[in-house]
Amino acid sequence: ADEVEILTRQALHHPLEDIRPCLSLEQVRAIRSAIAAVRVSDEVKSYIVQLVAQTRGRPGVALGASPRASITLMKLAQALAAFDGMEFVLPDHVQEIAIPAVAHRLALDPQAKFSGLTARQVMRDILQGVAAPR
Repeated sequence: ADEVEILTRQALHHPLEDIRPCLSLEQVRAIRSAIAAVRVSDEVKSYIVQLVAQTRGRPGVALGASPRASITLMKLAQALAAFDGMEFVLPDHVQEIAIPAVAHRLALDPQAKFSGLTARQVMRDILQGVAAPR
């Protein structure tokens, strides 16, 4: 009965038609500019590259993350720093977002998956093994 009701309600009007923008294009551009202006030191960039590079050739990982993962990780860390009101990225920002930003990009060996290894665990291990800049 519930599914029939859903069909009946959406036969004439889909709820997505009621969605309205919460920001203007200019506001989105301003936010993107503010995030891009957050500085990332060479040390933090190197840290990001090391974290992502560690996913490649790692036992249990069939396919590691590409340089696109490094770019995404840096941009997400910039966004976190901006949300924190900071003008520069800290290693803490990178660590905070590294698992969700990179883990889903890893393809694990079938045997590793069968043994219970997860991409999130791989990233946790990498974060523990790579020294953060000071």
